[in-house]
Amino acid sequence: MAQAQKKIQGKVVDPNGEPLIGVNVSVVGGVGGTITDIDGNYSINASAGTNLKFSYIGYKDQIITVTAQSTINVKLMEDSELLDEVVVVGYGTQKKESLTGAVTVVGAKSFQEKGGLSSPLEALQGQVAGVMITRGSSAPGDESWSLNLRGSSSKNSTEPLIIIDGVACNSVNDMRLLNPNDIETINFLKDGSAAIYGSRAAGGVVLITTKKGVEGKVKVEYGATATMKTVA
Repeated sequence: MAQAQKKIQGKVVDPNGEPLIGVNVSVVGGVGGTITDIDGNYSINASAGTNLKFSYIGYKDQIITVTAQSTINVKLMEDSELLDEVVVVGYGTQKKESLTGAVTVVGAKSFQEKGGLSSPLEALQGQVAGVMITRGSSAPGDESWSLNLRGSSSKNSTEPLIIIDGVACNSVNDMRLLNPNDIETINFLKDGSAAIYGSRAAGGVVLITTKKGVEGKVKVEYGATATMKTVA
């Protein structure tokens, strides 16, 4: 027989004791959840013996088992590995912890989770907030795409500059020629960090870094997909 749920409440803070706003609080294996408010406080229903998971970007996840207590206060610790991650920007690279510009990074894992999509543009749809990716036509063979980094879709919108491994491309449609499995990261520069590229970067910059060989044992990966498009 399932145990009755009770109200669990508490406060989530950082290592300095400052409240964390928007921390995700959920029951492991359960449905639904909540987030902390402006003061770091939360409230959630859970049964004794279940696990509560606290997660927040830039901090290590913490899982706590509910016992007899009704108040659970949590201190989340910073994830040093995440803060040390290097992000490619227009003037070189920066660590995430010192990055202040509007830069969004999409890694290789995002493409792997999309399965057999043949175009990076197709795989990126819905992945990045504020980035609009649309296909010109659904007709088989018509692979014209448009991409906008600032959410505007008017006829005067400016497409971003696409740079693949340091080489500027002629248009957004050059991205569709890339094999998604060859992409290491895609960095979207939306603000002043793109200014170094001049007037061509008025609509922002998309920096694509492809995978390179690394020192170590030989590793071979094989994958195969098949797609078919028909006229409705």
